[in-house]
Amino acid sequence: MRKNRQLKPNQVEVEIGTNGFMGFVCQLSLGAYQDEQLIHAIAVAASKRNRLFTQEDRELLAGLKGPRFFEVQTILCEVIPLLQTAPSELTELVQFLVETGGADLAANQPNAAFRKWCEVDPSRSDEVIQLAKDGNELARLHLVFALQAKADFGEAIACLDRSDEEQTAGVLALSRMQLNSDQVLAALEQTIALALAADIKTSCGITKAIYDIVAKDKDVDRTLLLPVLDKLFASIDEHVVHLAAPTRIQPWLSSSQSTLLT
Repeated sequence: MRKNRQLKPNQVEVEIGTNGFMGFVCQLSLGAYQDEQLIHAIAVAASKRNRLFTQEDRELLAGLKGPRFFEVQTILCEVIPLLQTAPSELTELVQFLVETGGADLAANQPNAAFRKWCEVDPSRSDEVIQLAKDGNELARLHLVFALQAKADFGEAIACLDRSDEEQTAGVLALSRMQLNSDQVLAALEQTIALALAADIKTSCGITKAIYDIVAKDKDVDRTLLLPVLDKLFASIDEHVVHLAAPTRIQPWLSSSQSTLLT
């Protein structure tokens, strides 16, 4: 690792051409993430590569130990929204960063960077959505961020009639979008139906998202959730036990159901 030095854009391009995308970034100190000119130059140079993320890049990142990996990831998360590249290539990089980060709280930062990348141009979200429809697994894993970036309620609802991965993305996107009262009701109708038809583990995940959707409209009829809660309370699955913690579920219960927790 070396200290950051002032480099002109053409010099950054030469450095990346010589050392590779990750080869160059891995030499930078953490402070590089605050250097807007350097970050922009890296993004421009990396975008010109025949392939954004190569096997050599993977090996370099995989070889970083402990905090150093997250320092490099922090720099990359500033670069990602500025890249001009195909979503199919960018999702490879983002997924690798997330998987390598593991359970660390910082591991989700690349997903946020990808959402910002989608926000730059709505057509990027459209490309990810189409790739997901076509069965691209990485696109399906990142679909929720494309839906969030575009804030497309209709597309999020449409996802609920597609593959399992697209359904999950649609449910999560609806729980994170701003919705008006009519959209909240429409979202609840669809997500409650999914929760009732799903297995217990999946139903618990959907129900968590339903809580967030309900919270968007203080006047919505919360008794709409009762069929889902009745289904879950009939099970002793560990996922239900976690979901049914009093601090999480109490606001949605009728008085009769509340006694199940006392």
